[in-house]
Amino acid sequence: MIVQLAIQQLLNIVKDPILIRDLNGVVHFNNDAAINLYGDRIKVLTRRKSEWKRIVNQAHQLKQEFTTRVKRVNSKGYSVKMDLRIFPLWDSLGEFAGAIEYQTLPETEIQRPPSSALAMAVAHDLRSPLAILQNLTVLMETRFDQRYIEMMKKQVGFCESIVNNFLEFAGERDPRKTAVSLEEILGEVISEILLPEEIHLDIASVEGIMIEGDPGQIRHVVMNLIKNAVEAMEGNPGIVRVGVSEQDEMLCLKITDEGPGIKPQDLVRVFQPFYSTKLRGFGLGLAACKQIVDAHGGKMEVESSPGKGTTFRVYLPIAG
Repeated sequence: MIVQLAIQQLLNIVKDPILIRDLNGVVHFNNDAAINLYGDRIKVLTRRKSEWKRIVNQAHQLKQEFTTRVKRVNSKGYSVKMDLRIFPLWDSLGEFAGAIEYQTLPETEIQRPPSSALAMAVAHDLRSPLAILQNLTVLMETRFDQRYIEMMKKQVGFCESIVNNFLEFAGERDPRKTAVSLEEILGEVISEILLPEEIHLDIASVEGIMIEGDPGQIRHVVMNLIKNAVEAMEGNPGIVRVGVSEQDEMLCLKITDEGPGIKPQDLVRVFQPFYSTKLRGFGLGLAACKQIVDAHGGKMEVESSPGKGTTFRVYLPIAG
């Protein structure tokens, strides 16, 4: 119950109309802004089968969030055209389970994602690990099992990652630059990553390498990229390689995985906020990383081919 209440309060502070609908288009949640827009006509949306079928077909084809135009009747009885941003929801088997929708401005009027999109991203991503934690807490009340503790730690880690990505992306805090030891940053990151037994890290020597940057923000970037590389391996045996080089007075940190790679059409969008090929997550991680690196006067690059893995390069100023 506490999870649902938290999500409801978070979405009710958003000014944009938000609906959460199941596989059949039934509305299971609407925020206050949606009531102001539709009034009692929210109930009618479930009966608009052709509109919902078109949205479901688009979700299956695109496998990601998208914008669609619909014509609906508002609370005043006027028929209006509106652009809806659709976030498909997928179950643990990868099957379509419903969607989150909210009304948006035309993209030409939006320079960065609206607050409603950020709030929805956090609410949606937190819902799953919080629900699992809630269930594990109930189980712990009847029987103690060390495995439950490890599972809870993993879900808490997911929550921390989601919140950190949101804070880094939405906060846009100027970096507090100082001389940062890359060796210390990597040591901290590696000690916190849950590495599967079948995946190994191959890290080049970084002893004595100092970069100029905000320690917390640089750590956030390195953590995200190494975690992404490990996740990209999808549990298959392999190696994640971390290398360094110097180019034009900048340090180049290179992180390479042996995963399935990224399709060319996806590669050009990996740094866009809310773009993700994962079933879990709303794609704020890489967008936040790029935002941080740009604020440090650096740059990020990605190179990938289907079946050949992916390499991310991060260029940051060398200290001194």
